[in-house]
Amino acid sequence: MIPYITKGDLTKLTPKRQRKICGCTPLCKEFYTYQTDEDDFILCAGDTKQFALEIFNQLGLIDQNLAFPKTDYGWTDEQELLIQRYLKDKNAYYRGKVKYGTYSNLAQMLGKTREQVKNKIQHMRKEGKL
Repeated sequence: MIPYITKGDLTKLTPKRQRKICGCTPLCKEFYTYQTDEDDFILCAGDTKQFALEIFNQLGLIDQNLAFPKTDYGWTDEQELLIQRYLKDKNAYYRGKVKYGTYSNLAQMLGKTREQVKNKIQHMRKEGKL
């Protein structure tokens, strides 16, 4: 049996009903109604998030890093440090510019595209990290 979930606006309810549904500080702006074959229950947005985390935890998705997959969009400090070391150790500059093939090699090592690495190096130079 799959529960039917509907979203509602908590601010449209009376203040007494809002406090009955939501005990968060400050009060949530949304609530969710869960309808099953036998029961119906209402949770505020904060309780719904906690409920979802408990479900993920019970299924073991958080421990396996499946609940919140990591993206390749951000840069970690370790990746920036790897770029700094690589450029220094490989003597990757020629007349103030990055040598041919350096961006591609770094992209393969980091699992990023060549353009992402090039933009990151330019950004690090502007920040004074290189």
